[in-house]
Amino acid sequence: MQRLQHILFGLPPPPPPATNDKSSVSGSSPGNYQPSISDVLQVKETLLEKLPLELIDVVIDAAEYWPHTTSINTPPAESPFCIRGDANHENQFILRTPPLGFVPVSDWRNTTADTDTITDVGPELEGTGRLSWSLDTSPKLAQSSDIPQAKGSLTDEVLKGWEATSNPREKFPCRKIVFTIRSRDQGWGGSSADRGSYRGSFTWFDVGLERMIAYREGTTADDKEYDSTPSSTCESPIVCSTYTVLPAAAPAPNPDDPPNASDHPLLPGPMCIQKNVTADQTAKEHRIVWSVDDNINPESPEADELENRGRGRATATGEFVRNLKLGDSVTVWQKARFHGWANFLEYLKVEVYWAV
Repeated sequence: MQRLQHILFGLPPPPPPATNDKSSVSGSSPGNYQPSISDVLQVKETLLEKLPLELIDVVIDAAEYWPHTTSINTPPAESPFCIRGDANHENQFILRTPPLGFVPVSDWRNTTADTDTITDVGPELEGTGRLSWSLDTSPKLAQSSDIPQAKGSLTDEVLKGWEATSNPREKFPCRKIVFTIRSRDQGWGGSSADRGSYRGSFTWFDVGLERMIAYREGTTADDKEYDSTPSSTCESPIVCSTYTVLPAAAPAPNPDDPPNASDHPLLPGPMCIQKNVTADQTAKEHRIVWSVDDNINPESPEADELENRGRGRATATGEFVRNLKLGDSVTVWQKARFHGWANFLEYLKVEVYWAV
């Protein structure tokens, strides 16, 4: 609310929150208070007494007064999660956010996997039982064209239920994604000229995208009929799963077979979230913000600066955030390439903010 008062009435901005974190590389730390959906709707209702809705949305966005979900992966302090640059373990799926617009019920517990991956779960759909969400299941490989998107499907019905609860805006519902990563490489190797910089780094983190799909318990996401009976009298609980859109599925050797592997590039690409500092044994924390308002051309000098900070050149176009839809999940992949290179993860947090 302090930020709203500053914007509306010209009051001095609140002081920045105190922080002892001196290893943050990108972005500024948000305040401790994070509004809920009801908080935002209450503020909008109050402002409607004096202002038109269009102006209210501008004010809300300027204050970044948005609800959000938080997903965290924290390996044990004594044994950071490590992947090494070999053919069998060089690409590791490590986190999935709840789908955009997914809101937990208040009386439902958090789920904690063996790797301390935490996310909210819920909500409840009338007459069909609980819906729960998990971050630790393996990605389901499919071409994006294989994902049913028919209106009136069970998936569409579930998304409408989420929409009624989370109240996302119709245009560009996602407003910001914040990645916080504390990690390092093996601490040696590479060219001596590259050490201490992000040049020549072969350990990094990539972004992925999954799309939600719903089906009845007792069927599977491969059944052709699972997504076509929203009004069925069947009382089987609804199960929510996802299909992987990014990384793309690698073609199977036999064109008639379904995909069984993802297509991961050999080197960090233009959508690389963050590289590790080259040959540095000290873990560094990076805070990377992707915003709906980002508009940096991947071929510009500004993109050169992104690359100098260990980010992909296309990570500040804003396209990834603007293209997120209700039901989409953001995923993070841990990467390492070439013999001797290792990627050690100490902490990962992904916050997804949306406008209501």
